[in-house]
Amino acid sequence: MSFRSNGGAWIPRFGKKRAVEALRGSRNAAILEARLDQLSTYGLLKQESEAYLLALLGELEQSGLVQTINRNGYDLITLTTDGTLAMKGQLRYRLAWPERHKTNARHESTRATVPAEIPENFDENLYEALRAKRQMLAQARHVPVYAILPNHPLRHLASRKPLTLDEAAELPGIGPTKLKTVVPAFLKVIKQMQP
Repeated sequence: MSFRSNGGAWIPRFGKKRAVEALRGSRNAAILEARLDQLSTYGLLKQESEAYLLALLGELEQSGLVQTINRNGYDLITLTTDGTLAMKGQLRYRLAWPERHKTNARHESTRATVPAEIPENFDENLYEALRAKRQMLAQARHVPVYAILPNHPLRHLASRKPLTLDEAAELPGIGPTKLKTVVPAFLKVIKQMQP
């Protein structure tokens, strides 16, 4: 959804919504006029819901592989230097994959899901406190809650109750970026709720 300048930098052209429409194989006029249907990635993820792909782009952004740049009042998405290296297979990265929700016949996301696996020693009260902290962080950063931390790693935090960053790093869905940016706030909540 970007093009390369003569200097090799990525120049963004489209926002997340347009990128998702192209990945899902949309035939709307804007996609066709921009000739996005000619890209090799067009329709590549048509089986995925719009909500899932937006969540995935959010995770890619949190991981530092893509970035949003505001141009003339429009938020456009493009690869970062790390994203370029990862795309070429020259950089290893960890990504917290968003949870998939079942979709209806129109491919619209619904809240109906297969019941999530509840980790052993799950603490419901701690989970609710962690969810409240996540909501506060999301509001402060003007991002959706899943961009702070998806439910799956949050459940593991409520189960394993790590007290250090090293312990938290062992949990599924917590990569280096989340470890630096949001996990310390969750560790404070866990410590406060210790008996």
